[in-house]
Amino acid sequence: MGLKISVILVDDHPTVLKGMRVCIEEEEGLEVSAVACTASELLGLPQLETCDVIVLDVNLPDTTGIEAIPMILERRADARILMFSMHRGVEYVRRALDSGALGYVLKAAMPDELVAAIRAVRHDGTYLPRDIAVAFAQGRQVQSPGEGGPQLTGRELEILRQIAAGEPSKRIAWKLGVSIRTVDAHRRNLKRKLGARSASECVSLAIRAGLIAAL
Repeated sequence: MGLKISVILVDDHPTVLKGMRVCIEEEEGLEVSAVACTASELLGLPQLETCDVIVLDVNLPDTTGIEAIPMILERRADARILMFSMHRGVEYVRRALDSGALGYVLKAAMPDELVAAIRAVRHDGTYLPRDIAVAFAQGRQVQSPGEGGPQLTGRELEILRQIAAGEPSKRIAWKLGVSIRTVDAHRRNLKRKLGARSASECVSLAIRAGLIAAL
């Protein structure tokens, strides 16, 4: 048998944490490597550097889970994050995915669905409950081209322009006064938001969408 998928659970309700832990550890091939009740506690865990998946509650005492995502990606650019929430709204899902989460599962879900979501996110996939995925997709389709394009932050646009100019991550980090990890996290988010598989495709799609000018 291969190595187990290691999971960090982040929720401020001890009963919820206990229930999730039991659910996950009953499954073959999964283990809980650590738990945390706040974003700050999560960021201080040594297991953050080695875990396979982070199951992150949207509502935390010190910040929201969605606001915590960039902090996690700053610490570890390749972190795989699965949001665990009672909120069904498409806007929550959109914000979570745009911030860097790979999946979103509801707290009302059956244990089997949580496990399936963890496995999907671990293997570089994405996961959305069927009804939310349909609503999310329909929400994208009904928007006009001007409104439905990817929403990039000012920093993401800045980095995208640097990528278009052929600058490597190390030089971009030096120019902007940030870490290479931060630049790599932004690169990852740009690919996800633009639906691109490479940096060059990011640039091509961004030019076609009118986000940046062709050089």
